[in-house]
Amino acid sequence: MKKKSGYLAVILDQESRQKLVAIAVHKTESDVEKFSHHLTICFKPDAKTWNKFSDMLGKTVELVVVGIACDDKAQAVYIPATKSEKKFPHITVSCADGVKPVYSNSLLEACDASGTIEPLEMLLKGTVLFVEL
Repeated sequence: MKKKSGYLAVILDQESRQKLVAIAVHKTESDVEKFSHHLTICFKPDAKTWNKFSDMLGKTVELVVVGIACDDKAQAVYIPATKSEKKFPHITVSCADGVKPVYSNSLLEACDASGTIEPLEMLLKGTVLFVEL
């Protein structure tokens, strides 16, 4: 099986999205659907990765936020106790114009290294779905 064109993610419910939108630092209209929307579990999964996570499809899950990172380019919440291929499972809350959500990976890595992930307690909910690209 070749890689699937899309990503497996926890798509947040409306109440959870509203919680994140309320704390967004970068207010931007561009690509608004990409922000405060989902936690990526795996991107373009191959057969092995798909088999590892596909049992989660359709399930409603709770995400426990433990921290937040922010700079002049982006803002993301950190959710470490989540099944994910990502080193720093997260949800991109907001980005400055022209910054892609994938930047949140670098942001969290840098903030982890410098100890600047700020504590934040928040409970979010969503459903595990596969989003085709």
